[in-house]
Parts: sequence; C-alpha cells; structure tokens
Amino acid sequence: MAKLAGRQSDLMRQEELRPAIDHRFPRLAPLLAMPLAGRIWRAVIRLFWLLYFAFVLLVLALRYLILPSIESYRPQLEEHVSRAIGLSVRIGKISASWDGIHPHLVLSEVVIADQQGQPALAFSRVHGVLSWSSIPHLALRLRLLQIDEPTLHLRRDTDGRFFVAGIAVDAQDSDGDFGDWVLSQRRINVKGATVVWEDAKRDAPPLILEDVNFALDNNGQH
Repeated sequence: MAKLAGRQSDLMRQEELRPAIDHRFPRLAPLLAMPLAGRIWRAVIRLFWLLYFAFVLLVLALRYLILPSIESYRPQLEEHVSRAIGLSVRIGKISASWDGIHPHLVLSEVVIADQQGQPALAFSRVHGVLSWSSIPHLALRLRLLQIDEPTLHLRRDTDGRFFVAGIAVDAQDSDGDFGDWVLSQRRINVKGATVVWEDAKRDAPPLILEDVNFALDNNGQH
C-alpha cells in the first residue's frame, strides 16, 4: 500500500509540473513522459538530499568537534598544507573561528622550509578562510589568505636563475606545485611587506621596497 501511495504521489507531482514544463521546455516534454524519467528524477532528488545532509553533518562536525580542538590537529594540518604546496610547513599555533559558514583559521609562527630543509619563509601571523570547494577538488582551497608584514627575499644569481626566499624558480621545471597552488586560490592579500631584491647578474646593490601591498583575486578563469 505504501509503495502504491508513493507512486500515486509521484504521478500527481508529474501531472502538476507537466503544464509548466510543456510551456517552458517543449523539447523535454516527450522525455519526461517516459517511465524512465520518473526513476531518474527520484534518484536525482534522493542524491540531492543525501549530499545536503552530508554537508550539514560536516558543518556540525567542524563547528562542535574539530574547530574547538583545532590545536590537536596541527600535525595533520601541517602535513596537508605541506603536501598541497610541495614544501615543508611548520605551524607554531592555530586558533579558529567562523567567517559566515566558512571556517576561519589564524596561524601563528608559520615557517616554510625549502627543499633542503632550511627556513625559506617565516610569518608571524597568517589568516586563512577555508573554501568548501576544497571538497570537490580534493585539495586545499582558500577564500582568503592574508599575510601581515612578511619579509620576502628575491634574488637572481649570475647564471640568471631566480630564487624566491631561497626557493629556485625555474620556468622549465615541471614541478610547479607551489606556484599552481598559489594561483588556484581565490584571494591572497599581503599587507605591509618588505621586499628585498638582489641581482647578482647585474652586480647591482640590493633594492629594498618597504610597505608593499599585494593582492591576487581569482574570478573563474580571470
């Protein structure tokens, strides 16, 4: 009886929607009239509710289980960020809050090491707002990455090779994990940075730029 009642309810809904569909999507009307269309429609609705409740459970788990004790997950987060950017990352302290429905993390005493294990970048404070697009991409994505008052060393050696904070940048190198990760983020803000440029190829004195602001905004493919 319950199954019969369910089928009758589905038929009633299809009958109510059919005039609107016939008017707006005349080419879809023959397809929706097929019995298979009803089964596909029910499967889509069930999948939608399944994904919806899974997302709600994930948000609740983050809000009440993970973020309140985020400091205990620091080693796992270091490993995940290191794998995402292809460099070793150490984090001194983590605190968490919410920016709307997006988790907001504040990382203190962040050190990024080069491929030889030597410190290449150090930040006293980094703000990161996580993006839910990390789930479908299976990679760390941020709505905002804000770095306050860092010091960045740029250098070109006598052979013309470029180094960013001791990290070699080679346009012919296929290993561009860090650059790809940076360019895939939605928004990056660097405030009050000090940039030191050393050009050994030109044998020029160091150029020091202070109070530099940098902003990167991604919108689709722009």
